[in-house]
Amino acid sequence: MGLKAQLRRWLPLTGKATENYLLDLQARLIRLEEAMDRVEHTGTENLQRTNNVFVAKVAQDEMRFWSLYTREGETLFDAKRRFFAGLPEATGALRQAQVSHARLLAQFADVCEQNGLRYWLAYGTLLGAVRHQGFIPWDDDLDVQMPRQDFEELESILAEDPGHRLTRVFDRWVLCRQIRFRWSDPADHSFVDIFPVDILRLPTGAALDFYVQRRTSLEEELRALPSPTRQVWEAEPYLDSASEGADIIEAIFTRHIREAIATDFPDATSEYVMYGIDNQRLQRLTNSVHRCEAVFPLGMAPFEGSAYTVPADTDLNLRKSYGDYWSLPTDMTTHWKHVELVETDGD
Repeated sequence: MGLKAQLRRWLPLTGKATENYLLDLQARLIRLEEAMDRVEHTGTENLQRTNNVFVAKVAQDEMRFWSLYTREGETLFDAKRRFFAGLPEATGALRQAQVSHARLLAQFADVCEQNGLRYWLAYGTLLGAVRHQGFIPWDDDLDVQMPRQDFEELESILAEDPGHRLTRVFDRWVLCRQIRFRWSDPADHSFVDIFPVDILRLPTGAALDFYVQRRTSLEEELRALPSPTRQVWEAEPYLDSASEGADIIEAIFTRHIREAIATDFPDATSEYVMYGIDNQRLQRLTNSVHRCEAVFPLGMAPFEGSAYTVPADTDLNLRKSYGDYWSLPTDMTTHWKHVELVETDGD
């Protein structure tokens, strides 16, 4: 579906002026994309210059859009809230997948609450809770974060739980360990992605440098895997933990994590919540460290008709991940599909 069709579906705007504006906006974006294609092979400098122009034009067009959309006497922020509240929920197979995932999230939360385990909504799930009170209409997965000690306790609990399980997959492309909470029935593809975080006392200003050092060391060892483990991972870039060679990779992740959280800093002055080195790439480091007060004490937010725990400062967490998360969405058709969607006759 083209940009114009998407906007027309969701905006309660009428009139020839709006029609002409949407046509003009679509045409301008197409021309900018074509210009970027023409300079794709002319060098990094030219490509960056064109990208800067593209970003500036998109920002300018978004300002024009909001000026048309905002009602008289309405603040810009209230207009943005109204826009996102008016977006229709997903339909068909995508909505079925969302509903199924939401049931599993409720189960996950119950297990955590019954056992005194801390968790909070993260990434796109946190964005959905704040902006949509549920799933982002085009999203198809769920993300939570947990302190590592709570996650390890969850592992022990689920080892005795006949209804649920944890799965691990090692992603060679981004050198991460993907952990998912699932039903025990392998025929049910619902899942909740779990991202362990570490709570560490570090010297003021040293948290990011420490993280870079530990993550770099982990990546270097994973890239230098000896044969035959390297060949196994190259042949199966998303390697299940039950596969041959996965135990070697798991041992490397575990050792680097243990070394990181065991590091002692005598001059430590502050506590930080650091996203686990098993799931954060170097390119995302600036989003990976929070002071504890940005997360604790945990709050509550609505999601798909239930309430779940969220970081204390949801705005800071979301801005570090997404920038201006109240701007017009750009991933409606490019969002990565995490599951193969097949519509069924049931709900």
